Amino acid sequence: MAIDVNVADAPLDELEYPTPQLVNCPYGFYQRLRDEAPVHRLPNGDFVVSRYDDIVYIDRHPELFSNFIGPLNPGFAQAYGVDADVQGSGKLTPWPLPFTDPPDHKLKRSLIQPLVNRDRLAEYEPMIRKIADDLIDGFVDKGACNFRADFAVHLPPKVFLRIFDVPLADEPKVRNWMEKMQGQGFRHATEEQKQAQFVAADAAREYFEALILERFENPGKDFLSEIVHAKYDRDGDLDLHYFVGEATTLYQAAYHNTVYMLANTMLLFLQNPDQLERVVADLGLLRTAIDESLRRESPVQWLQRIVTQDTELHGVLMPKGAVVLILYGSANRDDRKFDDPERFWVDRPDVTKEQLAFGHGIHLCLGAPLARLEGIVAFEQVLSRLKNIRLAEENDLSNIVTVNHRGPKTVNIEFERA
Repeated sequence: MAIDVNVADAPLDELEYPTPQLVNCPYGFYQRLRDEAPVHRLPNGDFVVSRYDDIVYIDRHPELFSNFIGPLNPGFAQAYGVDADVQGSGKLTPWPLPFTDPPDHKLKRSLIQPLVNRDRLAEYEPMIRKIADDLIDGFVDKGACNFRADFAVHLPPKVFLRIFDVPLADEPKVRNWMEKMQGQGFRHATEEQKQAQFVAADAAREYFEALILERFENPGKDFLSEIVHAKYDRDGDLDLHYFVGEATTLYQAAYHNTVYMLANTMLLFLQNPDQLERVVADLGLLRTAIDESLRRESPVQWLQRIVTQDTELHGVLMPKGAVVLILYGSANRDDRKFDDPERFWVDRPDVTKEQLAFGHGIHLCLGAPLARLEGIVAFEQVLSRLKNIRLAEENDLSNIVTVNHRGPKTVNIEFERA
């Protein structure tokens, strides 16, 4: 892999991250970190950890590396619709699942876990297939489309909103709110991006509060009704402060991560036509191809942890209270773990259990089985209905603007109807 000349020549201690340049093309920087400074302090005082085994260690030790990052990120509570001054029921903090530690984390995860049990996933599959087909119907006769804008940005939110049974008429505005979210990159966003997220989070909080109260009074067969009443039956209260933040965060994760996964996968297929040809001939390869795409171009490049006590790793002291960026995008290209990591290999052995795009340990992404199912079903339909798929001449393959997500801005494709 070629390293960007500016990254190769610059003293490592002088390189800021995340900057637009490194976010757009991070892999040379990651390689230098893995080879020269696997635990590295950035000029802003944050630490970055880049090797696979070290990131697995961090994820396995939440007692040393906390996910309770909200209070140390100015504006985070407002950005996620969290009323951080309210304790809730006394059993749960108002912070959503991704920003909590045990024992709070286990109580919250147990409520959401039924979202992806085997029977429920089987129920989702026909719905996902129908959504994918409806989207393909919109461009199949045109011979061209922007795969990201015409397909990838629509399928995940439509799936999630059907799971929550959000009225179809409300879908556009809810998706618009989620498009403003910066993920854990909020801390590094511009002031304009932060203000846009504040406005979107306020609107989303008001909307989901009304929806949760309505489902509490008039429950349906949707998953939102189920978890609202499961919480009430277990703890004896509704805990609206908690549920509003959880609902918006669940939807945000379902939106961003899966949208980028779909766009990245299509781009990788088209940049590696030999691998696409193998998948077209055997759609059963999609199961590992999706995980290989997640490894090769991780939609979430990094997440934050807070050091809970002075901790040394590779001879570097990370003091209590320090912010650590764990670079999943780097770990997934670590040649200490993966053979020929730059290669996109649709049946790479053990990639499903070894890639870290969904995290690891107790914070392994709860929605991972649903995201995989969406990817498999989506490409089963796309590759069955389109043939001779190729990249159009004009594309903007630079990275999406959120600093911890990765996905191309456009994936313009041409094709024939199968």
